[in-house]
Amino acid sequence: MKKPPTLLIDSDALENSEQINDEFKKIFASEIAEFKKDYARLHGQGSAELITDAQILREVVNTVGKPGKLGAHIRCVVSVSMLTEGWDANTVTHIMGIRKFGSQLLCEQVAGRALRRMHYYLQGYDQDGNPTNDKRKTLIEKFPPEYAHIIGVPFKMFKGGQSAPPPEYPELTHIYALPEREKTHEITFPNLIGYRIETLTNELKYDFSTIENFEVVCSDFPLQTTMASAFLPKEETLQVQSVFEKRKQEIIFLITKALINYHFSDDNQNPKFQYFGKLKEIVEYWYQNKVILIGEHDEKYKKLLYFFEPKIMADHIRRGINPHLNTTEFIRPVFNYYNKFGSTKYVNAHTAKAVFPTQKNDW
Repeated sequence: MKKPPTLLIDSDALENSEQINDEFKKIFASEIAEFKKDYARLHGQGSAELITDAQILREVVNTVGKPGKLGAHIRCVVSVSMLTEGWDANTVTHIMGIRKFGSQLLCEQVAGRALRRMHYYLQGYDQDGNPTNDKRKTLIEKFPPEYAHIIGVPFKMFKGGQSAPPPEYPELTHIYALPEREKTHEITFPNLIGYRIETLTNELKYDFSTIENFEVVCSDFPLQTTMASAFLPKEETLQVQSVFEKRKQEIIFLITKALINYHFSDDNQNPKFQYFGKLKEIVEYWYQNKVILIGEHDEKYKKLLYFFEPKIMADHIRRGINPHLNTTEFIRPVFNYYNKFGSTKYVNAHTAKAVFPTQKNDW
């Protein structure tokens, strides 16, 4: 089986994946293995075994024309419903519309498939607006224009014209980790998403006397809005009654849950629910004494905390917990759950910038 340069993709192909058969998997074994390796690095070990044929087919479309990838051999994609399939290839240079387009908006959306930038190197321009590689004459650096040929897609709102010839792209240098150096020179580093404070004692005390108040500016929240249609005279008024009808204990429960998730979980992000009772007491004190309303006096407006970012509230409360017991607290890293450590062996990119040979240092 040769690698066909044309791919047909539609909902049926994605659901039934008839194009991804055993022969396909045999020919593209190395590309599929590379795809699964990258997928496991991002989503965790074991996730690669759950990859479906539909995901492989979508990866083929998303990597059209990219060397070493599943879509490297593809030169033409025939899409029955290109706007609903969700493919995202940035190597599109030509679009040919075959069926009738029902609206001008559809034409623009179809053209959008060719508007994804292929290259992200900066081109220098002189004072006359001409591209130059001479740093002494460079006045500004910006992305150079990219062009696509669109055939059979009528645009009524744009005037016809001629496009300039596409610019000559600079030679790209492949940057990657040398396999022969990987064993002795590989550098690994933690992949952190934040930090948490670990308490070595079960004692939890709180003191908010030195912590500023948590302000709820009621004017920032639209409490009522009117919805209307351009085609019907009917109007509908919506109010934030559903939040005001919530019980105070429900709001306190949600804030306590966020506090545990962000600040009272172990290295594997397992919540320490043994602290829930004490933390709920602390959150309730904070809710009653440190949450200040701006623009309203009715206590029910404190329930607008439901719309706040949970981490912002959790961080504010955490500052008042055990403020005088710092000797029993330690700052611990929070690792990415799916990918705890990164490595220089995963470096794989291209650059248009000048590269220079260097001498390896073994110290």
